[in-house]
Amino acid sequence: MDMRTTLLDQAELLARTRGFDAFSFADLARHAKIAKPSVHHHFATKAKLSEALIVRYTAQVAGALDEIAETSASPRRCLERFVDLYRDSAREGEALCLCVAFSAGRDSLSEDVRDALGTFHTGVLGWLRAALEAHGRSGKEAESVLALVEGAQLMARSTQDIRRYDAATAPFLASLKREE
Repeated sequence: MDMRTTLLDQAELLARTRGFDAFSFADLARHAKIAKPSVHHHFATKAKLSEALIVRYTAQVAGALDEIAETSASPRRCLERFVDLYRDSAREGEALCLCVAFSAGRDSLSEDVRDALGTFHTGVLGWLRAALEAHGRSGKEAESVLALVEGAQLMARSTQDIRRYDAATAPFLASLKREE
């Protein structure tokens, strides 16, 4: 693995578990086991680092959503796996989806990163609309479902208890089973 990827992996972990504003390049260098100037060699500023993180994360999530759509046996299963995707990214209540973490600290992000965050949400919402409509539901629910899983992550993170996520998403998952 190259150093840029290592730095992105470490920065993502720190952002998702501590918050993007709660770590420095010195912290990142320590976690990656390199000298601080080496971090600046790969990312001149924290804004450039955050932009690289969000672009990479958007591509990863888009790939995961495509895989869910292509391999799910039914529209219901597709939506269940979407909820599972956000549950898994919560890491048992220890972390947040990178975009949830970034959204919480939105005011400290550059305009380019805020735009990339908007692109992420637009893509997820488009996917969700299509999945909901395939299940016979209104695509207008997409914003509510995304808010549900993102808010459920925040609840789980605040208590470090994934059961909060499960409790918050259970009524939505139950509604999927009733409708089929």
